[in-house]
Amino acid sequence: MADTLTGAAQNGSPINVSGIALQAGADRAFLYRHHDLLALVHAAEVEPSAQDPAGATLVSRASLQADLANAQARNTRLVPRAQQLAR
Repeated sequence: MADTLTGAAQNGSPINVSGIALQAGADRAFLYRHHDLLALVHAAEVEPSAQDPAGATLVSRASLQADLANAQARNTRLVPRAQQLAR
């Protein structure tokens, strides 16, 4: 299973439970029954891909979620100000 994760990270394949199970020739239930393997998949999901075809900066899922949370908080802070300006 670790080889499948390494291969998926190198060739840009999707790293999620369904994708890894399919590539490994196993059922998703197998991963859910083996918590150590499931933890490896979840850890690999948040790591940036080793492949960077566009030459862009790699980001992790955690950093994208933090950016989204910050944008939502900013929007929440700006709503009262927009209402005040509208009056």
